This record gives sequence, structure tokens and C-alpha cells, in this order.
Amino acid sequence: MRTSSIVLCTLLICYCLYAQAQRGIVHMEAPTYPNVAQWAQIQGKATLSVMIGTDGKVLSVSVKAIQGKPLFGDEAAKNIKTWIFTPAPGETTQEVVYDYRLIEKAIFPCSYVVLESPQHVVIQSTVPYPDTKSR
Repeated sequence: MRTSSIVLCTLLICYCLYAQAQRGIVHMEAPTYPNVAQWAQIQGKATLSVMIGTDGKVLSVSVKAIQGKPLFGDEAAKNIKTWIFTPAPGETTQEVVYDYRLIEKAIFPCSYVVLESPQHVVIQSTVPYPDTKSR
């Protein structure tokens, strides 16, 4: 009887740890650098708290912290709602950081995404040269 209780408790602990583990990403749409921020040469970071359902779909999102302008939090929250995480036996909450960085100047603006981990997304964008034709 005692052995079965120990085994049951061990299984229960393992189940709880599994449910709270960071979940991987099955599908994500690439986030974009906000145009206004890109042209104004503003960088920022948004930290989100994401509730994920058992099927891996995002149930709710809240912005926990923003470094920079609020538009970074809005853009990140809109994007993460399109993500699908790996399924799990229970709902989980996970923190995800969107890091908006500017890189070297280029003639045409472009952005690309670096997924450092399921918890850290880096959106890098080139800083466009000023339009000299309009002067």
C-alpha cells in the first residue's frame, strides 16, 4: 500500500511539472517591426504573459512590461495570438519577450526574425536612409 502511494505521488508531481514546463512552438506567424517605430528609429522590448490552452492555442495575453513605446506591446500581443504551442495535459502560462532591435542602415527597409527560444523573439529591422529626393 505504501509503495503504491509513493508511486502515485511521484506520478502526480511529474504531471504537475510537465504541465508547468515551457512549451515549444508548433506554428508562429512572423512578427513585424512597427513601421512608425522603424522610421522613427525607435527600439523597444515587450514582455508578455501568455495563457495557453491544452490544445496549444493562445487563450489570453497580457502585457507585463514595456521598454520603449506602447506600440511594441500592442504589436507583440497581436502577433502572439496567432501562435500555436505544443499541446499539454493542462493549461499553462508562459512569459515571452519580444525584442525590437534596429541594425545597420540600408537603402530599403526590411525586417527579419530570430527565434532565440520559445520565450525570446528578436525582431531586427534595418534603419532606412532618409529620402533625399524629397528635399
